Amino acid sequence: PHLVIDIGGGSTEFIAGRSTTPSLIRSLKLGHIRLTDRYFPNGVVTKKAVAECRKYVRAFVAPVAREITDLGFEVVIGCSGTIENLARMAAHDQGDTPRTVDNLIVTRDGLAKVVTQLLATEDADERRSFAGLDAHRADVIVGGACPP
Repeated sequence: PHLVIDIGGGSTEFIAGRSTTPSLIRSLKLGHIRLTDRYFPNGVVTKKAVAECRKYVRAFVAPVAREITDLGFEVVIGCSGTIENLARMAAHDQGDTPRTVDNLIVTRDGLAKVVTQLLATEDADERRSFAGLDAHRADVIVGGACPP
């Protein structure tokens, strides 16, 4: 059983299932651009904005999370530029410099550490120096990384 997550600019898709048979398909209007525009304009991060974004995301994701939890999963597969960048950053943090993120395995703890670091930065210029982060995403990565 697996869960596939795709974080786009305007929405995030969740697909849970086994093999190639989906049991659940959901699309939520929680894209990284949409969240950045609303909570982190110009890539500026504040503690208040992070708290408000988390509350907003949690409200949208909670019903889907319950459905997904009821179905169960063992593996999460991420596919998007946001997820690719978070995976690269986690790999760099662990001392790895992957040429590609294909089949890259990232732990929950490794991902959480990277997200914590991103949420602690105030502006995109500071985030541009993070190993593994595409500098062009420094202003929008927080919107895609902000967890519920």
